[in-house]
Amino acid sequence: MMLGSTEMTTSISSLPGYLLLAADLHTSGQPMGADLHAAAQAGVAAVINLALPESIPHLPGEAQIVAELGMDYHPIPVPFDAPEAAHLQRFYRVMQSCKRPVLVHCALNKRVSVFTALYRYQVMGLPWPEACAHIAQIWRPDPIWEEFIEESIGLAYPP
Repeated sequence: MMLGSTEMTTSISSLPGYLLLAADLHTSGQPMGADLHAAAQAGVAAVINLALPESIPHLPGEAQIVAELGMDYHPIPVPFDAPEAAHLQRFYRVMQSCKRPVLVHCALNKRVSVFTALYRYQVMGLPWPEACAHIAQIWRPDPIWEEFIEESIGLAYPP
């Protein structure tokens, strides 16, 4: 993949909806080619994509681009209007086993903000208000996602 000079200067922090949740946990909306190059340059070892292949925006050939840049790629397509416990459990398994640092993205960082909040609460053991504080920087979950949160952990959003 040939990257132009302007692409080489892109920073991981310029990804759409970018948030750094921990030293080894980056989140964002859909990265494009230059963004993935910036992620690789920043030391990201794995990319987890929660968006559906037909999500808008999307990057055709993302898995191949990620591989060419030396990162592992883990697609976990989560329908925005129908997240399920099975998606979350798969996400947890991938998060626990993938190389770090990791970039977790979807189309707009909405799915990711909820999945990472639940991960930070259930797996990392952060208090719920701290684990989910970043969600408000991205969006206000709709009733589908509020119900998903409550069904997943028995707690409401916002805390």
